[in-house]
Amino acid sequence: MLEFDPIASMRIWAVEVDLGPHVARIPPTCAADWLPTLMRLDVMGVLDLVEGLDVEDALIDGEITTAQARDAAVKLLESASGRTAWTTMALVSLAHRYWGSVGADLMRVSVKFDQISLSAALDAIYGSLCKGMDEKGIRRLNVTLERAPLEFILAIGGQPPVVRESSRPVKPLPSSAAPYVSTRPKTVQRKPQDRQPSPSALPMPLPSGLAGDGHLAKSAPQPDDDGSHPAG
Repeated sequence: MLEFDPIASMRIWAVEVDLGPHVARIPPTCAADWLPTLMRLDVMGVLDLVEGLDVEDALIDGEITTAQARDAAVKLLESASGRTAWTTMALVSLAHRYWGSVGADLMRVSVKFDQISLSAALDAIYGSLCKGMDEKGIRRLNVTLERAPLEFILAIGGQPPVVRESSRPVKPLPSSAAPYVSTRPKTVQRKPQDRQPSPSALPMPLPSGLAGDGHLAKSAPQPDDDGSHPAG
């Protein structure tokens, strides 16, 4: 189940966070101003929306560190979106990729991005992405939105997951098993069968679990007869 803060969707809030000796504040900003910034797919771009503080100058002057700026950007984004940074950026990325169908779908129901919060816009985008999906497809989408790739975690200064070794003691093998584990049997080499290369089922890469679900796969551009993809 996706975690989100519904209060973030109820009005256009100001968000602020401590940034070294400063307070980084983004005034009440509608989704129409948030989304173009986020569609550059750079979390640090959030700091461009901060008012009354030139973050770049603060970095140059040594008042704050890059790590502090990055942490502030993530906290500001998560406060405004009501979601984790990964879920937010993944939804924005999917909306941007499939705007031909997602945007049209939201226009049909009169979503006005200049009158709603970022969180409310993401609610609408998620609803559009789920449209036409069965329960299994929605679960797959949720998994994609919940599990941040390691590269993203590291990029925003997070820590990789720790793989803990089992504390359960390993029991010694019985003596009767020794003949079966002391010598590795010879592997029989088999001639590989010739296989015809199967054409890709997808004309472009999709997040795991979204292929063929809902209107997303239908909206993706199809390859030309020669197997190439149309430009643009």
